[in-house]
Amino acid sequence: MRPGFRAQRIAGWSGGARLCPSQRWSRPGREASPVVPRPSSSRVEDYLSASMDEGEGVSASPRSPASASPSKPAPTRPARAERNAGSEGGHWALREVNEVQATAMGVEIRLHTVKAAIVDARTGNFLSRGASIKLQRCDEEEIDNALKRLCKEFAWDGPVGCSVTLAVARNLGVEGTSFTNVGNGVGKVLQNFLPMNPLVTMVHTEAAGYAELSFDNSLRKFLDEDKLVLVCTIGRNLGAVLYHGGHRMRNMGLNRSITKTFAQNLGKLEAKYEDLWMRVSNTNYQVPTPPSMKAKNGNSSSNSSQWPRMSSASSSTREEESWMDWVRLIDSYLIQLSDYVKPDAIILMPTGAYTAGPLVEEMRGSLALKGPEIIPVSSAVGALVKGAAVGALVELRQAEAIETLKRAVGQDTVQLSKLSEGQLRAAFDFFDPDGDGIVMWDALNTDLQTLGSSISPEKLSKMRTSAEGEVTFQEFSVWWSEVINESPVTFITSSEEFREIIAESDRVVLQVGFSFCRPCKRFEPTFEEYAETTEGVKFVRMNGNENEDTIQFCKDDLQVRKTPSFFAFKNGKKLLSWTGANEDVFAENLSRIHTSLEV
Repeated sequence: MRPGFRAQRIAGWSGGARLCPSQRWSRPGREASPVVPRPSSSRVEDYLSASMDEGEGVSASPRSPASASPSKPAPTRPARAERNAGSEGGHWALREVNEVQATAMGVEIRLHTVKAAIVDARTGNFLSRGASIKLQRCDEEEIDNALKRLCKEFAWDGPVGCSVTLAVARNLGVEGTSFTNVGNGVGKVLQNFLPMNPLVTMVHTEAAGYAELSFDNSLRKFLDEDKLVLVCTIGRNLGAVLYHGGHRMRNMGLNRSITKTFAQNLGKLEAKYEDLWMRVSNTNYQVPTPPSMKAKNGNSSSNSSQWPRMSSASSSTREEESWMDWVRLIDSYLIQLSDYVKPDAIILMPTGAYTAGPLVEEMRGSLALKGPEIIPVSSAVGALVKGAAVGALVELRQAEAIETLKRAVGQDTVQLSKLSEGQLRAAFDFFDPDGDGIVMWDALNTDLQTLGSSISPEKLSKMRTSAEGEVTFQEFSVWWSEVINESPVTFITSSEEFREIIAESDRVVLQVGFSFCRPCKRFEPTFEEYAETTEGVKFVRMNGNENEDTIQFCKDDLQVRKTPSFFAFKNGKKLLSWTGANEDVFAENLSRIHTSLEV
């Protein structure tokens, strides 16, 4: 039985009926009569009630008032997921799933509140009226009780996505600024509270990114065209997350290495301009005032539309100085982040107290950062809950695909280029849930990209099929043999695979990159050309940020500091290493490897 749908015996139905948590039925044979679940306890406030929390500000007004209300009944469970049932909207990884499979509970956890709702992660629609529970303390006991209570209110035992702040993580004993480590650490704690629910935990910035990329139509091109998008939340902390074609990139070091000093530097500005910055109501924090804006009665409001425009000339020189100091602070971090990951676009979203006015919109024109498209967005009501639900389903789907394929081929570590005929058939059967020997190309495309970054859209485009939109096992097998097995470059996803290769091969050249690294991607065709024409050398490629194992291997064993990095090995020992996507340098070093000249 799929988690999230509890079986109930209904008179007249053989074997019982599987019902959605928010649905009850009339007499057998009559049409189902769905009802939306509503929190019944008087202590569970309306989800849409604005609340100030941990000095992070009030909720901004929603972009669409209807977006937070129940839009349609909760889904019924079909006998089998229909092919191509997904809509054109939402995250691409969820477009081929039915409504039941695309339903999750999104949860937003802050220091004083826990908010949740049941979400259709394909559309962003709330399938239930949301609920908010106030915390007396932000500790394990209170959050445990809140999560269990919300699951009980919604009768929910399916997938759960939790979005947390760094402050919440610290209260749960998880320190640090790495979003990956925080998500993993808090996730282990929360999973103990809900052991029967598939659960994914992320930081608010990550949830915000999933929501914006999935449901803002103006940003869809970045999701569908495999673009690099840097999502930054701006408040008392500056959070940064990189998305590649809609996938959250982990272990990037953006917050651990670049933005970790932001809060300290912002605190210095707050102290310097304490007499000028606007104090947000119901908080102890202040925000800078744009030169062209002035709040009524000296207090910022929960709605930026209540900030009347004033002439810039009315602002004093010191007020303008305070504003520009804040802009320059933001700018300095955005420039560092942009130089590191070179995104196509940067989405800027205010959080907490910084949603009290149009700060991000006003700041955009003063930024010195050049190159990527700068896109300021507002913080819509329920965005984090929606993003947490989407992120949970996308990442659970990815994890499930990898684990299922591992079981199918009988290996803990799957090296795609070494699958036998039987293992390949087992993998194809995984993509073919109804067992008719045919899979839809769109669904196969999605599933293969979910499995790993080694299978690029360019490789998938080489698949030849006899029937438009359909793929047989024979066609799949031919494509796999030509594109994966016969590739002159072996793509690996673990240190164990690499150790096996250097044990079996006399001379090995390893290219290490990041999955988002553009110079790495541009050099791949050159790397493959040399692999095809160079005898006696094994060419191998690895993404340093592929998983925890490759991260550790590249950081500690190879000591990668820049990508692309190249390493040459002879008889298991490293001969030389170099960096940069320079073909002349590569050719020179390759000749040294070929003649075994040690450097």
